[in-house]
Order: sequence, then C-alpha cells, then structure tokens
Amino acid sequence: MRTLPLEGAKWLTIYENGCAKTYPSGAVEWARWTAVDDIEARSAPVPTIDGGVEYEHAVCIELRDGTRIFLCGTRIGDFAEEARERVFGLQLDEHRATMADGGVVAVRSERGLEITAEGLRRKDRELAWAEIDEIESDRGCARFHRGGAQVGWAAFDVKGPRGRACLQVARELYARNRAGEGVGEGVG
Repeated sequence: MRTLPLEGAKWLTIYENGCAKTYPSGAVEWARWTAVDDIEARSAPVPTIDGGVEYEHAVCIELRDGTRIFLCGTRIGDFAEEARERVFGLQLDEHRATMADGGVVAVRSERGLEITAEGLRRKDRELAWAEIDEIESDRGCARFHRGGAQVGWAAFDVKGPRGRACLQVARELYARNRAGEGVGEGVG
C-alpha cells in the first residue's frame, strides 16, 4: 500500500487489488482493478516558481458500471502507468478466457465492434482472420488491412488497457490462423 497526494488536499491510496481517492471530508471513491473498464492518462508541462518544469498528470479511471474517477496531481504519473499495466494484464487474461470459451470480446471504444474466433464483426460486416493482410498499431489506433487497403470500420483505439488487450487478442488469433492452427481454439 502507498499513498500519493492529489490536488485539492485529496489523497490517492494504492492497494494490491485497487485504489481509493479520499476527499478532505473523508468521502472515498474506490476502484477495484477487476472493475476497471479503461484508464485514460494525460500529462502537460507546468512551469515552476524556480523557472523549471514539472508535469501535471490527469487520469480518468472508468469503471464497468460507467462511473468515472478523476485524479489530478504532479506525483501520479508512475501510478497511471502502473494502473494501466495491472488492468491490461487482467483484461488480457479475461479476453483470452472469453475466447477460449467460444465467446466474443466487445471492443468498447468502437460501438458494436467484436472480436470473434473467426475474425472481426460489426453489425452485418465481417472480416475473417484469413482475409487480413496486416494488423498495425499507429498513433494509438489499431488498423486492419485487407487487399492492401485499410478496413475503416474495423479500426479501434488502443491507447488504454482495454484497447491494448483487444489488440493483443486480435494479433494472437490472427497469428494462429496464419500458422494454420485454425480458429476457435484457445488463445494465449
């Protein structure tokens, strides 16, 4: 367990299974790592009194129930990366288990986009793993190419842990298909 200061006399306490934001009034917002849907983090340089520069970090933790917890402070940059890695690992394991059980993984950054054992699906559109020429990740976006052209409806954001975990599962399924191992088998 460790504690970091936030702006406005608030505190962030990091536990093995999650974190808590405590207000001066004593109110607490909790986030268990397993309940986190995604984490967005941004940093901006802020001039200091002595003429130097420090970084102000803004972190938004979005829970699966839609609740958002906002954190701001100069000392939480390492926390943001640590939290993203913890959530990425948990979600990657969850997505792999879902695929191994024959389920589908919803890519929430793009409404209606799903990863299946056979490929990507969005409403009445499908892109089979065998049809994909290349998967690229550039500037925080995953892109899938078929016949040398990007398939626009299949692109999704990979800046947060959820998107990164979805991209990793997609790459694993694509590689298994390319290796001739078939689809629908366990991933990981």
